[in-house]
Amino acid sequence: MHPDQLFELGYLADTHGIKGGLVIVIDADEPQHYSKLKHLFVKKKNSFLPYFIQSIKIQKNGEGIVTFEDVGSDEAADSLVGSTVHAPVSELPPLKDGQFYFHELPGSTIEDEKLGNIGTIIEVFDTEFQSIVSFQHQGQEVMFPLHEDLYDRFDRPTKTLFTRLPDGLLEAYLKEDEGENEN
Repeated sequence: MHPDQLFELGYLADTHGIKGGLVIVIDADEPQHYSKLKHLFVKKKNSFLPYFIQSIKIQKNGEGIVTFEDVGSDEAADSLVGSTVHAPVSELPPLKDGQFYFHELPGSTIEDEKLGNIGTIIEVFDTEFQSIVSFQHQGQEVMFPLHEDLYDRFDRPTKTLFTRLPDGLLEAYLKEDEGENEN
């Protein structure tokens, strides 16, 4: 399966027991949606290797236990610890209009209500405390928190995120860049 057809679901945090079980951490609003998956792709050295699920139990907090076919020992499971797990995009639950998944944003245009087209999204950083959008504007990398107060909606057909960024945000980044050029 091509990487563009996959999304990062979470990661394998630790081994569980002595028969190849693994602790899986799922980064999703509704982790239990994924309790019926038949397979996952484990990323190892830039390759996505398919693993068929023998059993999976997911708790509401997103942690669970997964066992894969052909991973029957603690040693085999240990070699997968720390790896990210990916699932086919087709497994994502449907969204309401204007909602989006983070993996859809890179390459999208940002259209601000006051400033118009201000750039193209490079990356979304999903941190413990908030998510951050990184984009290019006039050759300068700019970042802002992906908070519901700062965007209206995402238009999937045109790949456009409609924003209402705080006054002065872009100027602060551009002024910072000018200061660097003066030194």
